[in-house]
Amino acid sequence: MKNTQLLQFLEKLSSRELKKLEEMLHSPYFNKNERCIALFQLIKREILESGKDLDVTEVFKIVFPEQTKMNASLSVLMSKLLNLAQEVLVLEQLRLRPHTRNYLLLKSLGEKGDGENIQKLGKKSLKKIQSQQKWTKEDYQNNYLITNLLYDLEITAQHNRKHYPEKVVEALDAFYLSHRLPLTYEMMNIKQMLRVNDHNLLLEKVLGISESISLENTYLIQLYRLAVLLIREPEKVANFEQLLADLEDFGTYIPREEMHTLYATALNFCIQQIIKGKKEFYQRMFDIFKMMIAKRVLYITKYIPPGQIKNVVTLGCQLGKLDWTKDFLEEYSHHLDPKLRNSTYYYYHATIAFYQKDFEKAKEFLVKMESMDVFFEVGRRFVLLKIYYELKEEVALFQLMDSFNAFIRSNKALSAPMKTSYLNFCKMLKWLVKNQNKKRANQLEKLNTYQPISDKRWLMNKLSLEDYS
Repeated sequence: MKNTQLLQFLEKLSSRELKKLEEMLHSPYFNKNERCIALFQLIKREILESGKDLDVTEVFKIVFPEQTKMNASLSVLMSKLLNLAQEVLVLEQLRLRPHTRNYLLLKSLGEKGDGENIQKLGKKSLKKIQSQQKWTKEDYQNNYLITNLLYDLEITAQHNRKHYPEKVVEALDAFYLSHRLPLTYEMMNIKQMLRVNDHNLLLEKVLGISESISLENTYLIQLYRLAVLLIREPEKVANFEQLLADLEDFGTYIPREEMHTLYATALNFCIQQIIKGKKEFYQRMFDIFKMMIAKRVLYITKYIPPGQIKNVVTLGCQLGKLDWTKDFLEEYSHHLDPKLRNSTYYYYHATIAFYQKDFEKAKEFLVKMESMDVFFEVGRRFVLLKIYYELKEEVALFQLMDSFNAFIRSNKALSAPMKTSYLNFCKMLKWLVKNQNKKRANQLEKLNTYQPISDKRWLMNKLSLEDYS
């Protein structure tokens, strides 16, 4: 039963959503099938709450006791229950998005020819949207849709409509930019990762519109404009500083999801600067993580992504902030998906043990890790390479290095710059093992031939070129 689409969907519902589903099942308006209620109660009691794994055959016998042979009845019932569970999420989204609901209501009134109520409700809805301080992308969309709907009504009714075209154009520009700028940012980000260079004339037009827009409450648009400029002009640190300053000033007007994305933009900029050798951006990156924690935008999903904790823990350790990192881990490890908690626990504590120079303990933690996603596997092997070097276990080091190189080259989930960075690290580490007695100037010259390269701070410490803790 656990592999069915129905159960996988129900497991993702919150307790509140499950309660709403149960209420819906008992409503004749939505459901008139008593067996559907029985099926839900069985799943909730025996699987969701008790953790049992009932076989489909067992479920069929309980829900259809009068039938002797297995047939399609259970599949039909499961499909019905799944549709109702999906309906709960749709209705919840409408509850959370009153302006979208109002627009759908206005459309329905339009189909019934009720122009008088469309005018009253439409203007009231617009006033509510335009008076709020925190605009989402959907608010820009609904502002345009309702403005345009009222304009269409004016045309049909042959009323005075001299002001409406301008309002529609302004609302359309804001709606366009609120979606286009984030998409532009994503496209530029991907092209940067893939090292694709092309001059986009449309980008200049988009930026031009964003400069001339006159509507109020355009904080989101202006922030995404800075995010685009941050990629377009990577040497201009002023855009980075402006983005952080505006996030601080206008953060209360920006939805959490958008704040998370925009702070991630600033983090990516820091990573690019670090790759270029600008060490001061380690601390800037750490400060951004602390801002995200303070503003509760470190994560926006039900569980915190393991990779996000991994980034914070690694950075905290690299900066020698071990006590802070332990406190952070103690607080946030409880917000991990229970299915991943054990393996990620081992990885995080292995990282801390490594930076405490307890290499045997770190190795023990990493060996206990179960297989996770590709990025954790890369991280696990990467830390093990450094542990084998520290413990002078050269046979294990070279064996792991060979398998790690093959893993990196064959994995399609890793970007080309990331692959190059890890492969260069392995080349430098191998050279370092075989040339321990080289002069420092020669070692530094060799290190600088590998660009980009992962964890340059650690390598420089091994060359005694930089303090490291």
